[in-house]
Amino acid sequence: LAMIVGAREQVPAVAFSGPNAVLSRVKFGITKENLDAYTVNVIPRGDPVPKIDVQALLTEEIVCRATKNDLPGACHQMARTICELQFVCGSEVRPPLAVCNETYGYPAAVPIHGGANAMMLAQGWHS
Repeated sequence: LAMIVGAREQVPAVAFSGPNAVLSRVKFGITKENLDAYTVNVIPRGDPVPKIDVQALLTEEIVCRATKNDLPGACHQMARTICELQFVCGSEVRPPLAVCNETYGYPAAVPIHGGANAMMLAQGWHS
């Protein structure tokens, strides 16, 4: 939906695990040029939903750390995507979500440089 609205209204739009819209764009009255110019789709590896249609120009593939024991579609979970983005990009002065460690197995964050407003880092797990 974000990609369709962004391309149609010609405003920057970010989709997370969105179905692409290159082939279906005609139905929505948008051009491939606008999809390429105004949209980006963040796609976890292994997520089947973004493969429904042809990808527009701007996509960002990220890691999905789901295992073979996880349910099908595990890479399509938004919480897992947020955890991956926090793990790779950092979370500034905010700690990562507890669900990242408790549910998805990301390492617990530890404060560095002492102090309550210290940046949080996950130790012991490298991408």
